[in-house]
Amino acid sequence: MERTLKKTVSLRQMKLLLEFLDKNRNLALGRLRSKEGRALSKKLWAECADILNVENVGSSFRNGREWAKFYTDYKARLNNKVRAMRNNETTAATGAEIELTSLETRLCNILGYNIKDLLMAKANPLSLTREAKKESKIKTKRVKLKRRRSSSSDSSINSAKETLERIEESRIEVDRLKADGLFKIAESLAQMAEAQNRVAASMENLGAGVWQLLQRFGPAPGPQDGKIWEDKVQEHNILQ
Repeated sequence: MERTLKKTVSLRQMKLLLEFLDKNRNLALGRLRSKEGRALSKKLWAECADILNVENVGSSFRNGREWAKFYTDYKARLNNKVRAMRNNETTAATGAEIELTSLETRLCNILGYNIKDLLMAKANPLSLTREAKKESKIKTKRVKLKRRRSSSSDSSINSAKETLERIEESRIEVDRLKADGLFKIAESLAQMAEAQNRVAASMENLGAGVWQLLQRFGPAPGPQDGKIWEDKVQEHNILQ
């Protein structure tokens, strides 16, 4: 295809451009800003260029980047025009009322602009002011409601934090009491072990004393000699 340097955009190209943007609203609204979004935007503009350049006989031939630049400039001019209409301004050259073309009206619909408000502003400048005030009141109510919800949410969060802190303090106190109880049990066991050691030592001393008596008085008597053994023990005690 022979490329022409002519940059005039034909009516047919404008219609095809708006059809493409109508099918790809995120591209029209400039929402493809992420890394993946920019790659998709580049791909879509390349597809759009292929469609528009078919109609380049006697009109514009541009690549995807150039068509994107053309749309950005066209949308900026439309935004300025819409802003002027909302302010009930007139054209600087003739003082005539600002009018939207059919193509501009279609793009306004794609971009989500309220055409009814723009026409109302032309018919009655004060009507838009009343609508703007009404909208402003609604926005103010929404902001206040959002703030109340946020405050309520913050209060709930703080209450939950305080509850968690109390639970944590109770858990720490329980752990401390458990530790104290275990320490007292260990201390009691140590005392019991010490007492057992003393008893064992006493038993050992007692056994040694009995052994000395056995060594002194001879072997332990049998049942028939019980009286003789008892007399010897008494004698020993008297001598002591």
